[in-house]
Amino acid sequence: MIGIALYPDKTTFKEDVAYLKRAQRYGYQKVFMSMLQIDIQDPKKSIRRLKESMAFANELGMLVMLDIHPMVFDYLKMKEDDLSYFHDIGVKILRLDSGYNGRTEAITVMESQLRGIGAMTLIISILSKIIFHNIKI
Repeated sequence: MIGIALYPDKTTFKEDVAYLKRAQRYGYQKVFMSMLQIDIQDPKKSIRRLKESMAFANELGMLVMLDIHPMVFDYLKMKEDDLSYFHDIGVKILRLDSGYNGRTEAITVMESQLRGIGAMTLIISILSKIIFHNIKI
């Protein structure tokens, strides 16, 4: 399954729609997006743009992957062990970027209601950190 990267903070929704339609026409089935570039001056605007592009990608039947880091939970005013928000906005695979310590990811997976988010992706990332850092859980 091949995919594309989309950065809604650098484009307009109209440009995203055209790009996603073209990508789908050429056989792309996945779209990678990131919450690492959230505008700290106006995080709500950045998140709103991301969500509308995700919604359209989901309408096209594309698999949405999202990259996040610990500050995202602060922006969203949510706990790291509840990933239901990401499921609700159409994320299928969640990539936890640097800034986590292995233990946090393990607890997140164990305590979270993953509800369809790419748990295997999370678990593989977490296991490698747990093994590398010799973390006891």
